[in-house]
Amino acid sequence: MTQIKPHISKFAFVEHTISKLNVTNGIHTFQEPELNSNKLELDYQILSVNHTGNQYNGHLEISVKANVKNSLKQNFKIHLVMNGYFIASSPEDIDENRNKFIDKLYINGTSTLYSIARSVVIDISAKSMASGQVRLPLINIFELHKTRMATAKAQEEREETE
Repeated sequence: MTQIKPHISKFAFVEHTISKLNVTNGIHTFQEPELNSNKLELDYQILSVNHTGNQYNGHLEISVKANVKNSLKQNFKIHLVMNGYFIASSPEDIDENRNKFIDKLYINGTSTLYSIARSVVIDISAKSMASGQVRLPLINIFELHKTRMATAKAQEEREETE
């Protein structure tokens, strides 16, 4: 068995809150094989990063929108906005570690909050329908963030040349 203690991250999830939850349900029962239309949007942003004492504090917000239609063209829509609070201890080089903390907020923080959002959607949809539930897919947040950063960089370069 592998020892876990040396691999425990100094980046830690503190808590989360749900700041917005809108649900529209027109589906009585939902079975995934009959799914024929599914739209999913995920957005995320860092709202703040602070350095106090020997740690960084970060506030991250994610927004998840899902629109699911069954074969009868009945809709289940949900818009969930969630805030997460994270901390990390900071060794000597504060500036370098700030950048590492921000990277972890984007990747690990978004992954953590999206995982919680998935469970909220399962729970709310299961309680909103007579039977069935909506399960959001797993997302490779690392690849999503790489794509997002490449798109932002290309946009900046286009704006500089104009």
